[in-house]
Amino acid sequence: MILRDAAVEVARALHRLPEVTRVIVAGRDGLPLFDELTLADRDHGAAATATALGVAAVVADTLGLGPSQGSIVMGEDAVAVIRPLACGYSLAVVAHAATDVGDLHRRVRRHARELDEIHAAHAA
Repeated sequence: MILRDAAVEVARALHRLPEVTRVIVAGRDGLPLFDELTLADRDHGAAATATALGVAAVVADTLGLGPSQGSIVMGEDAVAVIRPLACGYSLAVVAHAATDVGDLHRRVRRHARELDEIHAAHAA
């Protein structure tokens, strides 16, 4: 599948940042398309990303922020940047808490656009 192959390349690019620990591309239905962890080590990451996007959409609407562009979840040890893709998937990147979140967010946005462009080019 073209989008899965593109997700592999995006994961490689994001792992050039030493802080990045995991990349997930998932359907908005919570089913994984790509998760670099082995099947035995995967948890419900894809479902969690779908949930985070749903919560972000409600918060954006309730607070009058305009359409949601994703979610950034900060934990004590790590941060997750989750971006919806126009093609119906999402891109989630997990990194150590010490990462520059602004830089990571910009990179995730750029790679999300790339995945959408690749999907659109091969869907036509």
